[in-house]
Amino acid sequence: MKYYTNHLKQDTAALTGRQFEFNIRNEKDDFPRPYRLSLEVQEDKTYLLTESFYFENKPKNIIFDSENGKIIDPSESTALREETFSYEKYMDTIITQKKKLDCIRFASYKNNSFRFIKDSLHIKYDSLKLNEQRLLLNYSRLHPNSAVLFWKIVELTETNGYDKKYEEIFNHLSKKIKASAPAKVLQKQFAILKQLNIGNRFTFKIKNRNITVSKRFTLIDFWFSHCKPCLEQIPKYKHIYEKYRSKGFGIIAISTDKTTDTDDWKKVIHDNNLTWPQFLDENGTESKKHNITAFPTTFLLDSHGIILRKNISPEELEKFCEQNLN
Repeated sequence: MKYYTNHLKQDTAALTGRQFEFNIRNEKDDFPRPYRLSLEVQEDKTYLLTESFYFENKPKNIIFDSENGKIIDPSESTALREETFSYEKYMDTIITQKKKLDCIRFASYKNNSFRFIKDSLHIKYDSLKLNEQRLLLNYSRLHPNSAVLFWKIVELTETNGYDKKYEEIFNHLSKKIKASAPAKVLQKQFAILKQLNIGNRFTFKIKNRNITVSKRFTLIDFWFSHCKPCLEQIPKYKHIYEKYRSKGFGIIAISTDKTTDTDDWKKVIHDNNLTWPQFLDENGTESKKHNITAFPTTFLLDSHGIILRKNISPEELEKFCEQNLN
């Protein structure tokens, strides 16, 4: 990961007599960095991911509570242990509410009910996000030296993209944290991710070629050939495109297919007779730089390339075109 000075590589280990060993390359500085373990459950081929824990630059013994996904580190510094406890206690209500919503969302995927409850879930997630940001901002004022809070801002930014509230929270952190190598990486991420915020000009290159627009309104669609939600939207996009392209609507598709899947990408385009411009960001190289890792991801642009909407649904898109292109 870009926040680790050494190139972080995964290591695997098998349990031998209830013990296992793994190696993590030492960092060049003493800034704490989070790690997680993943335990493969052989019975059903699923994986249990632990909560984050921190390593200092020395060998240590840890206890893995596999039932609860927790790491117990008897040698962890008292200050770091207390900081983690303080953060979790302060954010307990938000953490609990988020877990409940996640359970509802995952259950809805399994029973195919998500499309019926997604609007209500979005409202609840948005409300929870605002409360979380308010608490995090206050926590940053109370604990400006919190490395745990810093890594939470990293997690939120990497997951949700740029948000000025995240940057505001970061700005309340101490000079010591801001001077660290991971903090400098996060500041660069803020600058990159701002480019794809609503109100900014869409800036994206593939093989040093800028993506440009010429229509009154253009939908930029990031997708890949094995993305089921992406494929489900194709007929809807074809309908909107045929209905409004003569009135100034366009689509530009950017695929993040792996090198091994380029033939599948071409097949989807051919089989669906997709006539709008198609670009291949092979292996998602450029998309990852902009934190575009969830699919489909869309941007609606005006004729100057200014971002008007992000992740607009096909239904909302058709309504927008009806209001603005008739």
